[in-house]
Amino acid sequence: MRKYLIAVIAALAALAMATVAVAQSGDVTAATTVSPTKSGTKKKPRSIKVTTFVKNNIEGTSASKIEIDFPKTVKISGKGLTSCKLSAIQANGPGACPARSKAGTGLSHAVVGPDRIPLNFDVTAFVGGKNLVIFYIKQQNGTVSKALSGQISKGSGGFAQKLVITIPPDLQQPATGLYGALTDLRSTLYNKKDPRVVEIDQFKVEMVPEGHLLFIHNIDRPGVIGMVGKVLGDKSINIVRMQCALEKRGGNALSSTSIVA
Repeated sequence: MRKYLIAVIAALAALAMATVAVAQSGDVTAATTVSPTKSGTKKKPRSIKVTTFVKNNIEGTSASKIEIDFPKTVKISGKGLTSCKLSAIQANGPGACPARSKAGTGLSHAVVGPDRIPLNFDVTAFVGGKNLVIFYIKQQNGTVSKALSGQISKGSGGFAQKLVITIPPDLQQPATGLYGALTDLRSTLYNKKDPRVVEIDQFKVEMVPEGHLLFIHNIDRPGVIGMVGKVLGDKSINIVRMQCALEKRGGNALSSTSIVA
């Protein structure tokens, strides 16, 4: 059983950078986008929003932890930010956390058992302290929930920092002889006070309601995003940001696109 997922990404809030490393291998796929891309400085860091995606490509394997490496141009820290205690969220859920400690949202998918029954999770990130990010996962239409610890520490091999997200044993093996496997994790991390839309027509989203927005309902299938990009590009309409939300894989989907003509 494979025990590690390792991806190179950038994250949370501090020094923005112009480019982001993307890790692609046979075992793991990882991708990251950062906005804004204009860099800050050490004395005047800029808050950034980072969307990351990590996928386990090997069927039948699990992960005990996810290691995320940060380049020297990005610094991740919860110093000076409102935080939530890990023990509080473990005992009472996200309602126990101050509203300002929320640091992001996302989605995760897993399978369980020999028949690989799919499970979908909503992910909410919280600042847990100077060197801690808490990822609270809650099963959609189910009862499974868990707070995952993301510990920030000094990096190695040319990287400034790393974030290690520990996946508890009871998620890897919910019952004796029954194994679960994380298949992918998508999360958007930020440190902004902007008002945000978090749900549209029962679709979970994370967007700032500003500028011109294009909403499209469609069926989840390959090529839709590319087609939308081509149609807008042909009309000289620029895409500022785009987000997609799924009802389920292969089911109904909603895309929200911020555009500038």
